[in-house]
Amino acid sequence: MRDHLLQAFQVGMQAVQPDRAIRKFVGLTAAGCQVADRVWDTQDLRILTVGKAAWLMAETLADILTGQINRGLVVSPQIGNALPSNWQVVQGDHPLPGVGSLAAGQAVRKLLTDCTADTLILVGVSGGATALLSDPPPQISLNTLRSIYQTLLASGADIYEMNAVRSRLDRLKAGGLVDLAAPGQVVGLILSDVVGDALAVIGSGLTDRPSAHNTLIGNNHQACEAAAQHLQSCGYQTIVTTQMHGEASTQGREIAKSIQTMPPGTALIYGGETTVTLPANCRGRGGRNQELVLAAAIELDTAAPRLNLSRKEYHQWQKQANKLSKSSPTVWIGSIGTDGIDGTSPAAGAIAHTYTGQLAWFRGLDALEYLERHDSYGFFDCLTSVQDRQMGQTIITGATGTNVADLSIALQSF
Repeated sequence: MRDHLLQAFQVGMQAVQPDRAIRKFVGLTAAGCQVADRVWDTQDLRILTVGKAAWLMAETLADILTGQINRGLVVSPQIGNALPSNWQVVQGDHPLPGVGSLAAGQAVRKLLTDCTADTLILVGVSGGATALLSDPPPQISLNTLRSIYQTLLASGADIYEMNAVRSRLDRLKAGGLVDLAAPGQVVGLILSDVVGDALAVIGSGLTDRPSAHNTLIGNNHQACEAAAQHLQSCGYQTIVTTQMHGEASTQGREIAKSIQTMPPGTALIYGGETTVTLPANCRGRGGRNQELVLAAAIELDTAAPRLNLSRKEYHQWQKQANKLSKSSPTVWIGSIGTDGIDGTSPAAGAIAHTYTGQLAWFRGLDALEYLERHDSYGFFDCLTSVQDRQMGQTIITGATGTNVADLSIALQSF
């Protein structure tokens, strides 16, 4: 089951890789650049990609539209393979805007200053764009901007609420980029990290204007469906829900309760994005996905059969757990951020099972204490070792090059 869970996560992320998504919608014909069912003249073609998927978007568009691009700009949190010489690269800052983010805002302004009616601007937008690209009005300092972002991130506000505020602090957001590009034509290629795919919320609405032509090239639903299809091929009966939201710990408990009521061989797949409300001066490390899984592990522990082990017999835990799993259903639960980054930790997420809470106790770890101080990464990092990997673990992927919010999966044994 653990392997099924990890494989499903991998399949889900592969389904929304930006290179694959762009090639479904963008092509070069004799008449020009085709996006979806419309062809655009490439007399003055400029490209901007921004977000956690920006580099792969840029590489793919540069490959498809070779020889047609006048200028390109990529705003990304990381640097990838070399791009053509007519591309500019700006490394923005995330999750809080920084000097790089301001430099990105100025670079966008320069890219769009002399657009004409013959200019076509392809804009690839993905999650993380709001912080990576910033262009506040002169009266808002960078320190003020960062302070507001930090307060929002710790408040427990969802992405709709946060970006409703952040879009008002920036001259390029809420369609400002489209206005700046006029009279040029803006075509948006949108990889959504937002439940509901609201254009005004994705990247805080960089291309949110009626005059822009936006195409949704990928979203969380696609990742969930790909994971579900994989689990169906493994024999599971799947149920997909793509509206996950609310406090991570609450959602984790609810997922744990739900999967325990399901028939054997059931897989519950959830897509969306939860939140974590942090106290002042919180020193714990982790993110919403690991916190969700830790809360789920605690909930599972309340109903799990007690392991009949002393601390001296701890080394035999795996044999005992396997024995119990044959006589009673075993649940595995995991959750990841599809961008490979979960909060303040190096992990993408974590996985746990019915006995994770008890087995951690044998290691001297109190799951509830870790949850209360929002140190989910600290908890799972202690379990992530070669000999204890079956207990539960962090999932380390590094930056995945995509971002379509979160994917949570719960499996009930056959």
